[in-house]
Amino acid sequence: MENQFRKGGVLNIRDVSLSDIPQITEILNHYIIHDSCTFQIEPYSVAKISEKIAEITKVYPYIVMEEDNEVIGFAYASRWREKQAYDKSAETTIYLNPQQKHKGLGKILYQELIEQLREKNFRLLVACLTLPNPPSVRLHESLGFEKAGEFKDAGYKFNRWYNVGFWQKVLK
Repeated sequence: MENQFRKGGVLNIRDVSLSDIPQITEILNHYIIHDSCTFQIEPYSVAKISEKIAEITKVYPYIVMEEDNEVIGFAYASRWREKQAYDKSAETTIYLNPQQKHKGLGKILYQELIEQLREKNFRLLVACLTLPNPPSVRLHESLGFEKAGEFKDAGYKFNRWYNVGFWQKVLK
C-alpha cells in the first residue's frame, strides 16, 4: 500500500486502527440512516463497530483509505458462509464517505482489498448488492466480478422492498 497524491491531499490506504472506529461508525451510520445499500436498520455504536472489527481482523483484512489523516472510506472481507468448506471464500464490503463517491476512489480501495485477499490465498469473493444500484454494479464489474444471481424482494427498508444481487470473483 503506497501513498497516492491527488489535488487537495495525500491518499493513504492502510490497515484499520482503533482510532479509525469513530469515523468508520459515522460513515456506516450515514448509509444505515439514508441509503438502502445496507439492510441494517438501527445505527451502530462505536462499541459495536469495535467488536465487529476485532472479530473480522482475526482472519480477514480490514483497510481504510485516508486523506490528510481523515478516514474517507473503508473496505473489508468477512466470512461468507459458516461451513468449513467455505473457508477460502469471503464476502467483500466497501463504503466511502458520501462526499467522496464517484471519484474513482472506491476502485482504488477495492483493488487493494482484493490484492490482500489474493495474498491470503482466498479463492472466491462474493459481493451482495442492493438493487437497483448501477454505480455499485459498474464498480464490481469493472473489477472482474460477474453476476451470479438475484433474489427478489429480499429486504424491506424505507417502506419498500428491495432485490439483492450477488456478484462473484474467482481469484486465480
